[in-house]
Amino acid sequence: MIVQLPIGILGSNCYLVLDPASKEAAVIDPGSEDGSGIQEVLRQHGARLRYVLNTHGHFDHIAANGELASDAIELGIHPADR
Repeated sequence: MIVQLPIGILGSNCYLVLDPASKEAAVIDPGSEDGSGIQEVLRQHGARLRYVLNTHGHFDHIAANGELASDAIELGIHPADR
């Protein structure tokens, strides 16, 4: 299942990819100032975040990386944008 969330001050598109079988999820471009909206959708679906993926390193695509990423969650971004 894919959930689209327009978030952050620019309303950038963030996507949650949820696997209903495993209850694992990936977030793509978490550009909000905090990850609360993303975390709420994860809670609603009973999903556990496994991956934070960024298409590029602009602030409106990475702003919630720090809040969402942890040792248990893999962060994927191109090395040039790291």
